[in-house]
Amino acid sequence: MGSVRPGQVVSLFFGTEDKGTAKIGQVLTYKGLERVSVEEAFAGDIVAITGVEDVNIGLTVCDPEGAHGLPPIRVDEPTIAMNFQVNTSPLAGAKASTSPAASCASACTASCKAMWRCVWMTPTSRTSCGCADVASCI
Repeated sequence: MGSVRPGQVVSLFFGTEDKGTAKIGQVLTYKGLERVSVEEAFAGDIVAITGVEDVNIGLTVCDPEGAHGLPPIRVDEPTIAMNFQVNTSPLAGAKASTSPAASCASACTASCKAMWRCVWMTPTSRTSCGCADVASCI
């Protein structure tokens, strides 16, 4: 069963590539959300270690005796990409006859009027369009 202690010399591998050795500075584990320094951690413990330079995803930290690296983990590239460009639309810079806000307001008012006809509401209740007073929607 593997373990790690402060001051221990370990071998570093990235796949089958030997990355040298390092000396463990600290071994930290977690109690709740707090990091706590421990004298020894065992396989299966979730720990943070210090003293290893140039750490990357897929680096194997192991005992120098019988050392061998594990296959590196492949991490997918980010799936979101953004392009910021000048607006080249044929309508760029044209004056709009209606704005989305105006269209939304008229649809909301129509919805409010329809609701007023179908449902009894008190004058202080809120409607689907957010009006504080139903009477102001009519």
